Amino acid sequence: MPSSKFETNKTWQLVEQHGLWWAYQGDMPPPEAFRTHGRPYHLPILGPYPSRKAAEDLLRLDGRRVENQSSSA
Repeated sequence: MPSSKFETNKTWQLVEQHGLWWAYQGDMPPPEAFRTHGRPYHLPILGPYPSRKAAEDLLRLDGRRVENQSSSA
């Protein structure tokens, strides 16, 4: 079945910023985008999470796919 133009990419990548783990889609946003308050709403960023394992587990529980890669800050 061909992919629909309405289908969204649900692959999330993880990165450690400011001692916490964050999930994002697409190109990595600038470091200032990884904030708990005042983050621009148009950026596809989820978090913060206390650990990479917590981020992976919570994203999977929510039905999101996590890209399997090793991340370094």
